[in-house]
Amino acid sequence: KILVANQAPVESVYADAFQARCAMESVTPATASVHWRNALRDAERNPEQLQWLAAYAERCGEARFAEDVLRSLARCVRDPRPVYAALVRLIESSDRTADLRDLLTEVLKFWPDDPASLNRHAYLNLLLSDGLAESMQTAGQLVKQFPDNQAYRTTLALALLRRNEPAEALRVCEGM
Repeated sequence: KILVANQAPVESVYADAFQARCAMESVTPATASVHWRNALRDAERNPEQLQWLAAYAERCGEARFAEDVLRSLARCVRDPRPVYAALVRLIESSDRTADLRDLLTEVLKFWPDDPASLNRHAYLNLLLSDGLAESMQTAGQLVKQFPDNQAYRTTLALALLRRNEPAEALRVCEGM
């Protein structure tokens, strides 16, 4: 009741987040959603509050909302790389392969030459049977640059398997 009466010495972002949690426990998802959205609105452009809200939402089992908060956070910090790393971790835990690949497409707009992101993007494309030629080219270039990297060689082997070249895939894997 104290949160509803606006008598709590708590900033509105925290009050709304706590009210959202209470509404979740009371099985009133529409009310919870309103409070989550209000909390996000109140935290907008405040990196510390956005970080807290994302972590709290994730702990409360609201992973999709935590993603929204992290996307807001990415827009208002100087270096969004740690925020994108958190988004990748969050989406990875949800088994949404296509969404993860789409996020990596977004990441590559910021860091187009990051080998790890290039490899993950190519690998996910191959898992989704999408972009075979581009993924094959990316994996080939990465293996040429980093011949001892097992992840890059695995991506190249998967690309070769997708092209129905199992002998070449096996050759790439030899010595790993």
